[in-house]
Amino acid sequence: MSSTRSFRFPRRWLGYLSMALVFAAACLMLSNWQFARRAEAATRVQLVATNYDKAAVPLSQLAHNRADLDRSTLWSSAVVHGHYLPQYATLVRNRVLDNEVGFETLVPFMLSSGEVVVIDRGWIAAGTADQPASPAPTTSAEPITLVFRIRATEPQIAGQESTATSLPTLNVAHYAQRWAAPTYVALYGDLVSETPATGPHGTLSPKPQYDEGNHLSYAFQWIAFAVLGFVALAWIIRRELRLAAQEQTAKVRSRRANRDDTDEDALIDAQLNR
Repeated sequence: MSSTRSFRFPRRWLGYLSMALVFAAACLMLSNWQFARRAEAATRVQLVATNYDKAAVPLSQLAHNRADLDRSTLWSSAVVHGHYLPQYATLVRNRVLDNEVGFETLVPFMLSSGEVVVIDRGWIAAGTADQPASPAPTTSAEPITLVFRIRATEPQIAGQESTATSLPTLNVAHYAQRWAAPTYVALYGDLVSETPATGPHGTLSPKPQYDEGNHLSYAFQWIAFAVLGFVALAWIIRRELRLAAQEQTAKVRSRRANRDDTDEDALIDAQLNR
């Protein structure tokens, strides 16, 4: 009872608890981030599964505003009529296909409405950092019917400059500054087919093989780490309580030993003084 009454709640335990709470909050934030990434990956997988093999429909049914993109239409096939603007053809550098670096070949396509959509006519291998291994395929400006899959424009990379022959990223708004016609700046198209064919093209983009990755397992791991933080806190407190109890017991035994020695001396003195 005396050891219990003499125990004081150490202030450092509040510090331990604060650290455990901060650690748990950080772990839960990382867990939520992994859950969000898993949801994004699941959405990408679902879009490919739902849209990739659908029959092509007119672009006007999929894109109602040139400046915005309905992301539910990604990977859907659109059909348009018009002609290429080969004088504005360019390359996008540092594109990887099957672990090989190359270029994407871009050509603006003018619709019969006078609007422009940018078409990716396929990948070609790089010879040097800024030149392809062979000349980029050319195309004519003859009227054709074209089918493409909708892709989202990419962000412009800060500090990366365009050259006369290439772009650092497939940012349509930046690319579209080269012509005056109204342009679909929120999307571009991966070429599927041209009727009639206007000439050779690069290697067309393969069907993406998305999976959800390990985000779900990582999310649960972060939750487990948060729990382990409190388990560690409990272990530290239990250990300190045990050490405190052992120290208190040692003090009690020491006092008892001293008292016994004192009583024994007093008894001896009493016997000697008879």
